[in-house]
Amino acid sequence: MEHVFDRNAFNSLTAASNRVSDAFYNQCLHACIENPHMPNMAGCKQSCFRDIVVPHKILMHQSQDAEENLYRQCLAAKFPNVEQEDYIACTKNIYTQRYEVLSNHFADTAEAILKKIH
Repeated sequence: MEHVFDRNAFNSLTAASNRVSDAFYNQCLHACIENPHMPNMAGCKQSCFRDIVVPHKILMHQSQDAEENLYRQCLAAKFPNVEQEDYIACTKNIYTQRYEVLSNHFADTAEAILKKIH
């Protein structure tokens, strides 16, 4: 029998994703402060928040929020003969999708940081 996806795998990925987004945000704020010709400091800081923090929070929320609906849809496809293996497979598929979304977000944010640095 297949094993259920270990939900604790998200803890390290979520923490890493939060750290890299925080680093990107801090880098953006530093760029605002370092530019002596910045006419609108508040606008620069707001754009950092709007372009980095808001998409990160939305993605984190959406990745958790969609789990229940996807789980129901997966089980509905197996209905009326739902077995224990179906519950495990549906859970594994949903968590695998979420892990992929979070991994892609982490990689995209890390690439954006590297592009800004170089």
